[in-house]
Amino acid sequence: MNRYNFGFVFTEVTMLIVGKYLLNLGFHPYFYGVITGVCASLIMLKAFKLHPTKATFIVTLPTIVFFTIANSLSFMALKYSQLTSYNFLIQSSLLTVPLLAHWFLKEKIHWLIFPLSLINLIGIALLVSLNQAGFQFGNVLTLLAAIFVGLDFVWQKRAALKINQNIVAFWRRLISSLFLGIFWLMTPSLGTATFSNALILIPISLLYVVFSLLMVRALTVQPVADFNLFITISPVLTAIAAFWLLGETMTLKQIIGASLIVISIIVYNWYRKTKT
Repeated sequence: MNRYNFGFVFTEVTMLIVGKYLLNLGFHPYFYGVITGVCASLIMLKAFKLHPTKATFIVTLPTIVFFTIANSLSFMALKYSQLTSYNFLIQSSLLTVPLLAHWFLKEKIHWLIFPLSLINLIGIALLVSLNQAGFQFGNVLTLLAAIFVGLDFVWQKRAALKINQNIVAFWRRLISSLFLGIFWLMTPSLGTATFSNALILIPISLLYVVFSLLMVRALTVQPVADFNLFITISPVLTAIAAFWLLGETMTLKQIIGASLIVISIIVYNWYRKTKT
């Protein structure tokens, strides 16, 4: 565990609660992504006096592609699924990320990650109730997004180990947001996109600045699989927040599932500490 992980999780939960609330009000999901992404990029560019170049863009291109696809799927999934369901299913990359990190980054796989990931996924199944009719379009989009999130984590770290971390965060956020603009123009019926909406989204973009900067730093100071397991605490916190703030339900099965996720994180961190 480190301060980047905790900061990232807190920021992610805040973003999801705010985002889901605004989408429930009728904000267009891709317009939301365009405004917050472009504004966040401009803030990073100005605040850190960045000098983006063609060379840094090329280094960042793979993570840009994976992030853009994941971002597009995520905004649509968030529109068509419960916040709790979305945030648990997006963690299904638990089993694939260790393998991706080993293949592309040569990171060591700790054997305990897989049984604990299975426990974690059982928790996900309980929380989402996979046997219910609610497991439909939005949940399928979330599972697809999870695959590309894992690829993005790995290639984002590859880029951050070669060039300035802030440049990586800038390029990812800017280019993916511009691509979201294309989807926005193609899907005008998904929600409203007005000037007043944009004014509301501009200050919210500060959350995306913090989110992007914390993510790239968290990935570079630890194995990707460790980071990916730890951030599964986010859906537990999100479920509690959604229950209190958005009126979403939380059953006994979901509470048991959340407990399994927390236990898997605690056990893995204990194991890692005994090996260091």
